[in-house]
Amino acid sequence: VTEAERSASPGTPQHYIRVWKELGVLMCVPFSDCDDWYWLYAALDSFRKGGEHVQVISNDLMRDHHWRMDGSRSFLQWQDRHMTRVSIQLDDESPDGTCQPQFYPPRPYSLRAQVSEDGKAWHFPVPAIRSREEQLKTGRPIAHKEIETAE
Repeated sequence: VTEAERSASPGTPQHYIRVWKELGVLMCVPFSDCDDWYWLYAALDSFRKGGEHVQVISNDLMRDHHWRMDGSRSFLQWQDRHMTRVSIQLDDESPDGTCQPQFYPPRPYSLRAQVSEDGKAWHFPVPAIRSREEQLKTGRPIAHKEIETAE
């Protein structure tokens, strides 16, 4: 922990770094290494040790890893379920530069088309449309019965 981190005001980036170091959840990666392999290993190792709901906080889309795995769907499914996105907003009105992280966990359902276990049916996620006006804006064809129940 550096002196800047020790004296940092709560809510500042240095404060978060100090807290993460003290909790043992921040890993320093050598400059020449690819950090992705470290956090991917940590996530898989946590799961192997019994962590049921392991989440990786990253905005990395990991296109290079998907390519290396020959487009494996299982990797995309893992990413959809275990990657939490983050946005960090600096408070412009704060003189000490505090920041507020906003986390975006995975959805509780998949946005990808899925085939049933027996292979006889496909399931496509469809956004709910609440009115005829909304249908016309989106161009999605839906039954009149669905519109009537929505209105």
